[in-house]
Amino acid sequence: MSLFAEVEEGDDVEESISRVMETVERKIREEICDQYEASIRRLKQELRELQQQVTAAKSPRPEDDGIPDSF
Repeated sequence: MSLFAEVEEGDDVEESISRVMETVERKIREEICDQYEASIRRLKQELRELQQQVTAAKSPRPEDDGIPDSF
């Protein structure tokens, strides 16, 4: 992240610094939030895939009908 700020002559330096700090904090929170949301999406997708695998493992297979292939 890069940030540029300019203080004009006559501006309150403390207020300008405070605004910059608030902007930096907000940007950091947004970035962290985006990372969490991406992780949540990835984990939800992984959960769906695992649920499909469990469902597939529990369902009977046609070749598993209890009748031997050779009579």
